[in-house]
Amino acid sequence: MFDCSIRVCLVVGSAAMLWGCGEPTVEGEGVEKEDEAVIAGSLPKPPDTSWPLFRGDSAMQGVSEEELAFPLALSWSFETTRAIVATAVIEGGDVYVGSTDGRFFCLDLETGDEVWSHDFGYAIEGTAGIAGNAVMVGGQDGILRAFDRGTGEAIWEVETDGKITGGVNVWADPDDPERMIAVFGSHDYFLYARDVATGDQGWEFETDNFVNGTPTIVGGNAIIGGCDNFLRLISVQTGEQISEVDIGAYIANTLAVRDGIAYIAHYGGMVEAYDLETEENVWRFEAPRVEFHASPAVTEGYVYVAGRDKVVRCLDRVHGEQVWEFSARRGIDSSPVACRNAVIVGSGDARVYALGIENGEELWSTALGGGISASPAIGGGYLVIGGEDGFIYAFRGAEDSQE
Repeated sequence: MFDCSIRVCLVVGSAAMLWGCGEPTVEGEGVEKEDEAVIAGSLPKPPDTSWPLFRGDSAMQGVSEEELAFPLALSWSFETTRAIVATAVIEGGDVYVGSTDGRFFCLDLETGDEVWSHDFGYAIEGTAGIAGNAVMVGGQDGILRAFDRGTGEAIWEVETDGKITGGVNVWADPDDPERMIAVFGSHDYFLYARDVATGDQGWEFETDNFVNGTPTIVGGNAIIGGCDNFLRLISVQTGEQISEVDIGAYIANTLAVRDGIAYIAHYGGMVEAYDLETEENVWRFEAPRVEFHASPAVTEGYVYVAGRDKVVRCLDRVHGEQVWEFSARRGIDSSPVACRNAVIVGSGDARVYALGIENGEELWSTALGGGISASPAIGGGYLVIGGEDGFIYAFRGAEDSQE
């Protein structure tokens, strides 16, 4: 699981700095930019049958265009021998997910049957990334591996000097559709870029601490937040840093970008919006003493965040004001996902919840066999999520499951 605390103590020296450093003083007036239909270099929004990256798309918005038919019913489950904390990805009728037992699986989306698997020998906590025929995933041995999605045949691997706990994102060259670049981080402090086809022709960018989350990619830039407290923009083409903002608290998750605004939920007890062009704070929402480990989901109107204080919050995206909140029974590390008719999130109380988008009312929930820190994936009419009981679960609408 993501972990900033040990290294940050060495870097910042005190808890007071963790909670209070570098708070922005600029008070913004809200988000006013219009949504862009296409952003150069970002992969397009996936079809309803797909969930190819950690948060669904390159901008890491955590949004699905599907509408789930509640109540949901269990379609299938697949057992591994240890906890699943990685989020599944979905493409071409298959599910790809790793387990902390060291195995990486390709499963049939409709049946849950194993198509192929590989044993890394080390725990897998990061989410895979899919680009074309390749699926790429990192492990605690510090190696990013690429496999042929259909056959499971190994294509290439890249070794880093630290464990990989985040996911893989993909940049598509707008001038050459065949050229795609995989971007990922490591606990060796570096952000990496590699050619999807070969694993070569890349660069490394050094930060000041662990790179835990999945990089966000928008407009040809990778945007990361890390345990060094900085929000950074880095060119995917060159690996050169374009800008940085001192957030003043470490960021153990993945930020989301919409309309040129980065939305961050961090360990300093705040949810914040930053304009990537001006580097100014647009708004901030304070949740004192809350550790935000889960990544935000961002729709056209709302920002959804979940914290270790057990609470799911819906914030107005323009001004950052709270619209509603929902309390689970235990803390939440699972990143919420917004579909057309619900917000889906797992909790440490071992339940998966579906909440009303505009009012937070519980529409449906179900108990798994253990706590949930993995995030939901939605594709092909299925909700797929892993549990700390070692199972991967797939749910569909109850009527669909009876067909």
